[in-house]
Amino acid sequence: MNAPDAPVLDAGAAIDHGAFRAVPLAPLIGARIEGPRLTALDDAGIAALRRALGHHGVLFAPAQHLDVDEHKRVAGWFGDALEHHPH
Repeated sequence: MNAPDAPVLDAGAAIDHGAFRAVPLAPLIGARIEGPRLTALDDAGIAALRRALGHHGVLFAPAQHLDVDEHKRVAGWFGDALEHHPH
């Protein structure tokens, strides 16, 4: 979360993905997600989020305040969860 006086990074125009916007943070990688809570996304929004991850490489969704179960559900949209990291 940004401090109140911290600059908001923005490396380009926001890209409208329908359910949310992705604001590029750098020319080649990274975007900040703006819009509704991730947990409110429907199937089309989840598919758009996956496409945005493929396009930007890494996504930041500030101020989501997800509980443990919500975090696991959102993470599950991108693949199977690891019970324990192997290393």
